[in-house]
Amino acid sequence: MTTQLDKARTYTVEEFMSLPDDGKRYELIEGELKEVPGPNYKHGILTSRLIRALGDFLKSQGQSPDLALTNMAFELAKKTAPIPDVAFVTKDRAAGVDMSKAFPGPPDLTIEIMSPTDKWSEVIDKVKLYQ
Repeated sequence: MTTQLDKARTYTVEEFMSLPDDGKRYELIEGELKEVPGPNYKHGILTSRLIRALGDFLKSQGQSPDLALTNMAFELAKKTAPIPDVAFVTKDRAAGVDMSKAFPGPPDLTIEIMSPTDKWSEVIDKVKLYQ
């Protein structure tokens, strides 16, 4: 059974992180739930390769490959929590973070894999959020 979410209201990041699973994927952008399509096969392959390459690079630099992240919300403002395809945070910033919540602040590196249906204006808006 799926749960209906009220997409007409605005949410805080805290509320967003505790929403029930309705079988769809969302990001929270300025209080609005933005439904994002599930990744296709090509997207999954690219994400896997990037995570693996970033993890290998981090390991070669004496850092934890666990700092290469995916499917993780980043709280950029009280009502904004995007979920980048691939991200990296430094060990110092990751230390002591409550893993049950959105990561506080932007990632140190963000990688978004564009799909043919992505609009450049939305991608640019998202980049501005991370900055």
